[in-house]
Amino acid sequence: MRPNVVLFGEHLDQDNLDLYYREVNRAFDLVISIGTSSLFDYIMEPVIDATLFERASVEINPEPTQISELVTLRLPLGAEAALVAIWERYGGSLP
Repeated sequence: MRPNVVLFGEHLDQDNLDLYYREVNRAFDLVISIGTSSLFDYIMEPVIDATLFERASVEINPEPTQISELVTLRLPLGAEAALVAIWERYGGSLP
């Protein structure tokens, strides 16, 4: 079985890239980068855009990356731990 994610070395689907470029022109409030090494331009671009447009950004990753110095808030946690804590604090209880 294959998960519905982009695996290392793969390219993003062009439809998703097109959607991103349409949405970035509408403005945004927050960019969240979760659990990525941030090695590819299409991963770094939203954070760079947030910096350029003076928007908030969050990086959730146990290790620093190329975008760590750009983000508004860096959570040095694994994705699961961070998202569970955020959900429990702001979203309600988990099933």
